[in-house]
Amino acid sequence: RQSMDIREKVLGKSDKDYGESLGNLAGLYRSQGRYLESESLNLEALVIQEKTIGVEHDDFLANTGNMGLTYSYLGKFDKAIPYFERVIATYEKKYGNKDPKLAIPLNNLAEVYRKQGRFVEAEATYQRSIRILEMAYGGDHPNVAMLNNNLALMYYDKGDYPQARRLYQKSLDLFEKTLGDKHPVVATTMVNIANVHFKLGQYEQAEKLYSKAK
Repeated sequence: RQSMDIREKVLGKSDKDYGESLGNLAGLYRSQGRYLESESLNLEALVIQEKTIGVEHDDFLANTGNMGLTYSYLGKFDKAIPYFERVIATYEKKYGNKDPKLAIPLNNLAEVYRKQGRFVEAEATYQRSIRILEMAYGGDHPNVAMLNNNLALMYYDKGDYPQARRLYQKSLDLFEKTLGDKHPVVATTMVNIANVHFKLGQYEQAEKLYSKAK
């Protein structure tokens, strides 16, 4: 924060580089779980960036999405949603409705819907983000696997365990293919599948996967 105070004196609060620095510091605080501090800095950064680079600039949109993430982590879902929607709408305006830039804010919006128990909206939003990445990078991209993994979690939360298992297995196969079987996400996905087996009463299969994931 001391370096930010120096930069403020040198550049002034209305400088776009100062706004960028505020956003970066907000991101650091968010990664440390210091969400209230992150919220304050991110809001200040957005005010500066709106004046200096405009509301359609990708840096402004990145911080807008980050603001949504902070509110999501704070459990303030109703506050998070408009930020994600604003990013999505602006990306669609700038790049069209199939650009891969849309995948992240769509996924983040779907995550909020999932946490709210709005499973119909979550499912549709996850599926749209997956289709966009598949069109851009093909079905064998690890980011597609990650989004499928998130969709699987939604089915798990919903209690649709067979569908969750199918998507987790699809993600696991793709992670192993693209990242190798030693990657940490492979073990995490195995645990997810084991959790599904446990919910289904398939304890032997669950135990095997828990042991394999260690």
